Amino acid sequence: MAGNISESYEQLASTDMWEDVLYVFLGFFAPVLFGRLVEGVGASFDFNIYDELYGVFVIVAAEFLMEDSDDIRRQVQLGGGLYAVDRAAERYNIKSKIEGMI
Repeated sequence: MAGNISESYEQLASTDMWEDVLYVFLGFFAPVLFGRLVEGVGASFDFNIYDELYGVFVIVAAEFLMEDSDDIRRQVQLGGGLYAVDRAAERYNIKSKIEGMI
């Protein structure tokens, strides 16, 4: 048991693990920035895009723009996918239903 706790602390202290977390966070945050940009430009055209599509855009953009780095590309795509799922869960009230059950 002591070995497992020690290994857990080593994982928490690992810079590689936190680097992975950072790339996932960037993939999660990129749709927010992209959405603000599109909505700012699109305000004069009066169109609206579902927030989930911004996450999908990050997934597709990472596939084409990050060809050389498979690990980082995958982590950014996971962040974009997490964003898309989070926005869909919020829009369809899945999050509030789950929170209500708890």
